[in-house]
Amino acid sequence: MSGHRAAQASDEDHPFNRFRYAFPLRRDHEEEDLREWLEEPVPVAAQPCLLCQEGFEHRVDLLAHIDAVHGGLQRYRNAFLSLEALCPHVVTGQEVWLAKG
Repeated sequence: MSGHRAAQASDEDHPFNRFRYAFPLRRDHEEEDLREWLEEPVPVAAQPCLLCQEGFEHRVDLLAHIDAVHGGLQRYRNAFLSLEALCPHVVTGQEVWLAKG
């Protein structure tokens, strides 16, 4: 037994493959900032970007935006969680509208 496994489904989401995919991705700008939510309950797209004002109807489009603008999903997560930890989060009317939709 060589210990090698040939499970294609398991290898697709292997941590090293995710790293290899995300390594060449870079952010468009050096500084990131959180999305600014409106106080009024106005509708937003089903998949809003949490670091800019963009919104998308499908998750595939959001992920493509994250790769192109924010440097990949892990950099997006790190930036969002770091910025969110700096101040208390106040839920606004626009976020409530998003949750209802």
